[in-house]
Amino acid sequence: MRVVNERQRRDSAIMHERDRNRETAQVGTVENVATAAPSTRLPHARTIELRGHIIDSHILSQVMDIVMDYSAEFYIEEIHVGRHKFDPSYARIALHAATPEALDELMEAVGKLGAQQLEGTEGDARTAPAPADGVLPDGFHCTTNMPTEVRIGGRWVPVERIEMDLAIALRPRVGPEPAGAYAVPMGDVRAGTPVVIGHEGVRVLPIARPRSPALLGSASRGPQGHGFSFMSSAVSSERPKAAAIAEIAGQMRRIRDAGGRTLVVGGPAIVHTGAGPQLAGLIRQGYVNLLFAGNALATHHNEAAL
Repeated sequence: MRVVNERQRRDSAIMHERDRNRETAQVGTVENVATAAPSTRLPHARTIELRGHIIDSHILSQVMDIVMDYSAEFYIEEIHVGRHKFDPSYARIALHAATPEALDELMEAVGKLGAQQLEGTEGDARTAPAPADGVLPDGFHCTTNMPTEVRIGGRWVPVERIEMDLAIALRPRVGPEPAGAYAVPMGDVRAGTPVVIGHEGVRVLPIARPRSPALLGSASRGPQGHGFSFMSSAVSSERPKAAAIAEIAGQMRRIRDAGGRTLVVGGPAIVHTGAGPQLAGLIRQGYVNLLFAGNALATHHNEAAL
């Protein structure tokens, strides 16, 4: 027993020393990043700001991943983390890239997550005329499906009819009507229409995760909210599948009985798993009222029917 205890104490001491060395190395790495001399950084830089629930929505970590994917560097200059559930967080981050072109591409990528240039350094949106009907100018800004604003004449203007993968066209001021911006498909563009190019003067406003129990639709903690939210019950991939399916089915039944509407966002897995007839049955019986899908679902369905 004494030999065993001695061995346990020795192993415990070794593990403790190993953990202490690992922690020291990690702290040193963070300090090196935070205090790196400007001369050792990549030459082309811009400073961005992130605001909102950037931690629990994983926006901050996604921005860091994108920077590393672009072989660039990030240096956190300032960060404030909200102390409570509803408190927003803030981060000011310097981005460094090897070339101006690489920096522009990086800024456009992080901008889609809601990153904004440092307040006071943002200019107006740049535009170029559409060269012909149905043709967009080189470098046109491609939209996301999140609320977006463009800067016109020193003020931020919301982009109307925002959708994913469209261009942004400017509507000039006519009489008392102020200048505006709207999302436009390529096929609807007309020659000479001013189209926003690049990321300058464009900002995306990411939708915050719903924090209220009412928005999460928890019957035990509050009434069902009126805002849109994804199905946010306790359904989890770690729970037994039968229980998860039964819970979803129960929610769909209650929604139908209450006169509500259920939207299904489908992909080709519906066809691959042979669930197409079951989905069609749910639609016919009124459990599913809307179906959103891309080309893949229709293509695979048609191929399976041949």
